[in-house]
Amino acid sequence: MNGHSKSALIVLRGNSGSGKSTVAHQLQRHFPKGQCAVVAQDTVRRTILRERDETARHHETRPQSTEFTSSDMRSWYHGWQPLPFVAERRIDASWSVRDTVERVCSDLRLGHAL
Repeated sequence: MNGHSKSALIVLRGNSGSGKSTVAHQLQRHFPKGQCAVVAQDTVRRTILRERDETARHHETRPQSTEFTSSDMRSWYHGWQPLPFVAERRIDASWSVRDTVERVCSDLRLGHAL
């Protein structure tokens, strides 16, 4: 994004396999080298937060595993749940990677909160 001098934090949220990493790496190509960092969820969880296991597998090793199952945990997902402390823009499964990247780049140029 040549000529863009403001900093921005873009957080891509979604289920496993939903294309977050693909979008992030495509987005990175729109910035000059060294001006956009992609920090993967696994880096945050395993390195920064020191979590080693996936949620469901981790749950099975905990005392609460007899109180509720991995299947119960999956049933807790209720779709789109915007975070209350930040303006989010919803991009659902109907959007292509290209459309998603163009939308984020457009929002950045226009100075919108993402």
